[in-house]
Amino acid sequence: MPAPRSRRLLLLLAVLLVLCGSGGVYQLLAERADLARHPPPGRWVDAGGHRLQLHCSGEGGPTIMLEAGLGNGITHWAALQPQLAGHSRVCAYDRAGLGWSEAGSLPRDADRIAREFAALVAASGEAGPFVLVGHSNGGLYTRLFAYRHPQAVAGLVLLDPNHEDGPQCELPAFSRWTFGALVRTAPLGLPRLLLPVLFPLDASPLPSEAREAFAALRARRDALRSVWSELGQTCANYATLTAERRSLGELPLLVISAGRRAPEAGDFVALHARLAQASTRGEHRVAEGAGHFLQLEAPALVADAVLQVVAMARADAAVRAQPSAPD
Repeated sequence: MPAPRSRRLLLLLAVLLVLCGSGGVYQLLAERADLARHPPPGRWVDAGGHRLQLHCSGEGGPTIMLEAGLGNGITHWAALQPQLAGHSRVCAYDRAGLGWSEAGSLPRDADRIAREFAALVAASGEAGPFVLVGHSNGGLYTRLFAYRHPQAVAGLVLLDPNHEDGPQCELPAFSRWTFGALVRTAPLGLPRLLLPVLFPLDASPLPSEAREAFAALRARRDALRSVWSELGQTCANYATLTAERRSLGELPLLVISAGRRAPEAGDFVALHARLAQASTRGEHRVAEGAGHFLQLEAPALVADAVLQVVAMARADAAVRAQPSAPD
């Protein structure tokens, strides 16, 4: 017969296996239930081996493409998209692994995200050139796309964008440990229980329906893995943008800074003002009293800014459409 200590170890192992199995089943069933309660709002578009969720509304050109910040997607444009859709075609999407989209290859760096966005717009059937709106980390991705595909971009709006010359790109050790632990335990369902405590959404400016969907979808295993990978690529992303940044010529460009930001965020207002100088038609504004999520806290202000760039893009298109004068 096994010794008492061996029996205790076997019993502990059996309990751990049961708990892990139960957690795995719980996570699987919970993800299915979440998708049943919150079905995808748009359509699937292949981005090269995996499908991304694309939600478009409105009519007229140029089409506005919305690129959300870290860990965010379609849900975070819920307050802004309806305001824009009454004036032009507008599309929001979920990056690979986030929201409703299928998981993509790792790492989730700016280079890969920009390439997948190019594949998305090419396969979507949406007409370009586009007015790109990038929030936070999305500002890095839209800028990289604009540098690489200038003919596909009619205008650029950057909402409190992250910047490669900003503060330290490395995560603090405690944050790395905490979030890394969440990612590792995601298959067992633990983050689903902890996220509402660690990152509550009670005070979030998200509209109620979008908040409920985001609260459920952020606990997906693929979502946590994707966010963790994007976070881990911050320094690499800054290096990529530093190497590839260039003049945006006469591209309509509007950069909006949050007027209310945490002191440790650094002097992004000055960086944003300098970023606006990348175009001869660049403009910088500060949204006084608004925090980082400008599109949720000040959607009317952001809508006016985006529509200003849309109007400039339409005027540019009209000029290009005029027949050339004979020699």
